[in-house]
Formats: sequence, structure tokens, C-alpha cells
Amino acid sequence: MGIVLQSVVAGGLVWVVWQVWRTFLRCYFESSSVDHLHGPVPKSTFLGSWGDVTGHDSWAFWDDLAENYGGVVKVQGLLGEKNLHVSDPAALHTILVKEQSNFPEPYMFLTMNQVVLGHGLFATEGAVHRKQRKILNPAFASAYLKRLTPVFAQVATRLCDGISAQVKNGAREVDMVKWVARAALEFIGQGGMGYSFDSLVSNEPNAHRDAVKALLPAVFDIPHYLVVLPLARFLVPHRYQRWLVDRYPDKGVQRLKSIVDLLWDKSSDIITARRVAVEKSGEEDTAKDIISILLRANMKASAEDRLPDDQLVAQVSTMISAATDTSSNLMARILSLLTQHPEVQDKLRKEVLESSVVEEDDMSYDTVLSLPYLDAIYRETARLYPVSLYIQRTAEKDTVLPLWKPVMDKHGKSIDSLPIAKGTPVMIGIYAYNRSKAIWGDDAEEWKPERWLAPLPDTFKSLPGTAVYSNMMTFIGGPRGCIGFKYAELEIKTILCHLLKRFKFTATDQVVMWNTSMVVYPTTAEKTSEAKMMMNVELVRS
Repeated sequence: MGIVLQSVVAGGLVWVVWQVWRTFLRCYFESSSVDHLHGPVPKSTFLGSWGDVTGHDSWAFWDDLAENYGGVVKVQGLLGEKNLHVSDPAALHTILVKEQSNFPEPYMFLTMNQVVLGHGLFATEGAVHRKQRKILNPAFASAYLKRLTPVFAQVATRLCDGISAQVKNGAREVDMVKWVARAALEFIGQGGMGYSFDSLVSNEPNAHRDAVKALLPAVFDIPHYLVVLPLARFLVPHRYQRWLVDRYPDKGVQRLKSIVDLLWDKSSDIITARRVAVEKSGEEDTAKDIISILLRANMKASAEDRLPDDQLVAQVSTMISAATDTSSNLMARILSLLTQHPEVQDKLRKEVLESSVVEEDDMSYDTVLSLPYLDAIYRETARLYPVSLYIQRTAEKDTVLPLWKPVMDKHGKSIDSLPIAKGTPVMIGIYAYNRSKAIWGDDAEEWKPERWLAPLPDTFKSLPGTAVYSNMMTFIGGPRGCIGFKYAELEIKTILCHLLKRFKFTATDQVVMWNTSMVVYPTTAEKTSEAKMMMNVELVRS
């Protein structure tokens, strides 16, 4: 028995050593298909450029990637890992559209989302992801969004009423990122789930709202654990994983656990409540929210296509997380730009006040989307300031990426295609693509809403058409492109119409810093995970 036990232990140790070598160390000794590409010099032998990729103030790094190396770049990651950063249009089309099944999200990304959000759209792949998307797609179509427009208008009105209460006695400093974050949560609550998270007219404590806003900062406060999470989940039997997390002696881990538990419980309650409402209403159910539409479609689906309860709950958590952080921070960026460019703010307000939306309590979908200058401001901000700077993929087999524009490698050779090996980590360069002068022209790095009021450069005629929205990578492209990009557009434009017809915004003396985390967000102090953006707000119309 002793020999058997020793053999098992020895075999286990060999397996662990092999996994550590395969996962973390082999990159130092093996050549890579991206070794001949130019790229930034890593600041650390062991960390590579990991500190820049995950850092809170890495704009110089991202600008360097966008400006100095071309459409394919070598970026050294943690423990010698060699990543391929891609912003070339033809290569992106291959990755996101033509061969999208060969470039899944990395295991670490999927594992993190499974732990934090459950098995929703962000945490599944292959047939499971396609099944979820098939069920959800109708709820994000224009026909359903038109039905939601009055709901959005009501939420935006309550937002303005809440802000008005703060500035009714004259202009004062207001933390606008807090207000738009609250509104974004209520938008997805009312429009997505038929549920109200926030009245928007009081400042009562709201544990769920605070947890939603704290989720991503909590994840990125423990980046070192994210690296070993896939290995830990593989090594520790599933029935012991929760037991281990409950007893893990780290404040960051325990904080994230508490947030995840709170969000999951609330998502479960929402699914239960909406299912009861849908079943009670039967065929006469006219609820407009996305979850009700999802539940009705799921009930009618075949057994093969039907989603289990844990995946339904995960969709709620996923929608809340995705919709609140991205929409609120893009909205905050637009407001910040309007304070920096008061002439643009005045022109936009004039357009809103002269349009029919100013007289409508329940604005129509077509009216909101018909304002040309509002549309130009939204598109230009989404292009120049995407809320995510990159996303990740992994090459699942050897392939060749064609290049739209040739690059020069380290050996002085011009290359118009790039063979890459199975296992190569790929960074989809959203920020770099959106600022490429080869695509957008010499003024690509300038914020110019007027560019959308004239024909775009002729270069767009030769682009392969990868993006789901306006030729930019902000919402990605292909079968895994952002499912809610039209929802976000309607939400943000509705908020802007209401805000600008009632308020004037000007900058304060407080410096706003934009953090380069997974989702870019504003703060007023270094090394903080608290989103904050003060600006002067005054009433122009009660």
C-alpha cells in the first residue's frame, strides 16, 4: 500500500510540474511565431508588459501600441508569454468572422466569468454560446427596442428630477458618474428585467447598486489570483472549491466573494419573479423587458435549445454587469467632452431643443436616433474613447492571418501575411484600430464629431466589414460581437436628450483621470477603484 501511495504522490507531483512548465515556464525557452515582430520592450523579465496591460495609468503604453508598430505587434506577457496584438483590419476579419471558431476566448477569461457571473454569454463558447445567443437575439432587435423607448424616457426623466433636486437653488458641483451609473442600472433593470433597482430621486443606501459598481474594481484588485485561477479550478475538485474560497485568508478574495454572492442572489430573485409573472399572464403577457422575452422564448424552445435555470440566472448577472459599467462610463466620457468643448454642448442642446423630442414625454425610437449631431457625437466618442481597450482570443490551431497593410519585421522584411501557431494568445486591439491613421486619416487621434456628418475616407471601401457598428471595433464584430450595442446607443442618446434640455454642464478645477482597467472609468485620485467625476451643473429649464 505504501508503494502504491508513493507512486500516486510521485505521479501527482510530476503532473503538477508539467502543468507549471506548460502553463508558465515554457515561453522562456520555446520560440514563437511572433518573435520576428516588433513590439514594446518589456519592463520586467518575469512580468513582461503585464503591469502596463493591467495598470490603472497605462495610456502611454496603449498609445505606443497604436502609433508605432503597425497592425500586428508582439507583446510580452507574464512569465515570458508572447502575445500577438492585432489591429489590422484583414487579420481581425479572419479572427472575428472568417475563422472565429478557431479563436475562442482564453480559458482564463471564461473561467473568471464563470466564477463571477455564472455560465452566461461571457462565460460560454461553442454550441452552448450559440444556443444562448439564439434565444437572446430577438430581445435586442430594433422592433423590441422601439417598445422600450417610452420606458427609457421615463427613467431619463427620473434621472433629471433627481439631479434637479440637487441644483434647484443654483449651480453646484455634482458627481455625474454616480448619477449616470445609477441611471444605467435602472435602464437595464426596467428595460432588461421589468424590475426597479433605484428610484433615482433619493440617496438611500442600495447594497445591490454598490455591489454592481464595485464588481470590476474588486476583480482587478486581485490580478495575481486571476493568473492561477484556471489551474486552481482544475486541481481542486468542484465540491471543495467553495469551501476553500470561504476560508481563503485574503480580504480582496473575500470582498469579491461577497459581491458575487449578492449579485447572484438578486439575479435568482429576478428570474423567479419574472417567471411567475410570465406564467400567470400566459399568452396575454405583454411585458416588454428582455428577461420576460427570454423566458417566453425559452418556454417555447425545444428541449434541445432550452436554457437551464443556472444559465438564465447567469444572463441576468451578465446583462447587469455589462450594461452598467460600459454604458455609464461611455456616458461619463461624453459629458466630460461636452464640458471641454462648450461650443459643441451648445450646438447639441440647440439641436435637441429644436427637435420634436423636447415636446415629447414618451420619445419615439426613430426620433431619438434621427438627430444627426447627437449621432455624430455618440459615434465619435465611442470610436476615440472605447470603454474597453482590448479583448483576448487564443489561436486553437495553426493558421495564417492576411494583412490589410504590410508591416516590416525585425529583419527588415515586409510581410503581408502572418503564420501563427496553435496556442498563440491574441489581443484584439480595439483602441489601436479605432485610432489608426491608415484607416481614419491623419486626424484619427482628434475628437471631431463632424467627421460623421461627411463621407468617411475612401479607405473604408477596401475594409472587409468586420465591425457590428460604424466600422469601429468598440463593439467588436462577428458572431461574438456585442449583442447589446443598439440597446446602449438608445440608452445613451435618450439620457443626453433629457440632460441637455434641462442642464448646462461645465468643468470644475478638479482633475479627472481615466483609469486603463478592463473597463475605462474616471476617478479624481490616483490608485483608487472608486469612479468619480465632478462637474458644475446648473438648470437651464426646470
